[in-house]
Amino acid sequence: GDKDGDVIKAGSIVFTGRYKGNAAYNVVILYDQDGNIVGGLNDKNELKAYQVIFSDVDDSDEVIKDDFDGTWIYWINPKDADLNKLEKVRAELYRVDEATTNKGQRLVSDCIFEEMPAELPNITLSGKKK
Repeated sequence: GDKDGDVIKAGSIVFTGRYKGNAAYNVVILYDQDGNIVGGLNDKNELKAYQVIFSDVDDSDEVIKDDFDGTWIYWINPKDADLNKLEKVRAELYRVDEATTNKGQRLVSDCIFEEMPAELPNITLSGKKK
């Protein structure tokens, strides 16, 4: 399978945001100023972008709970990223009925456009390795 999205590689273009809901049933989509989904293009000219939605898990029963201040991260790997035409970005959060197929996808929240900075700042992400 495609393992490119398993790690956020150095040099990736990273977008972050907050959400409320159940991470297992939410999907984030970013749109540009022209209504196109934000992503890079791979060598087959396919749209490539990755996301993770973080949530607390109850250790006693390992169930993902509704989160009232969760974080999502959406990124594009450096080898796929060509965002020269990207001026503005806005996020939409969708809820799905079936987490593995995205069946029943419906819009539950969105945000206003954010201007892309002339120069992207560097960020550092860290976490525990298992």
